Amino acid sequence: MEISTKKYKGNALRAYKVLMRKLSADGFYQELRAKEYFRSKAELRREAESKGKIRAKKKQAKIMQKLEAESNFKQRPKSPKKLK
Repeated sequence: MEISTKKYKGNALRAYKVLMRKLSADGFYQELRAKEYFRSKAELRREAESKGKIRAKKKQAKIMQKLEAESNFKQRPKSPKKLK
């Protein structure tokens, strides 16, 4: 990745901001954080599973929201359990 200040008319601050944005979008900082210390395979697997569950919940919520908007479909609220 190459950034030159000529493109920004010698404005080093603007070139720096563009560089930081590109590094962030590239995932450089996340990779740096991940390699900061050793993590076992089991820990990586648990983290990947939990992130997958979060993604699935978000996707399901988005689908339900789209259904509600399209056809006024609403999920029936769960009835509270009665205590005996």
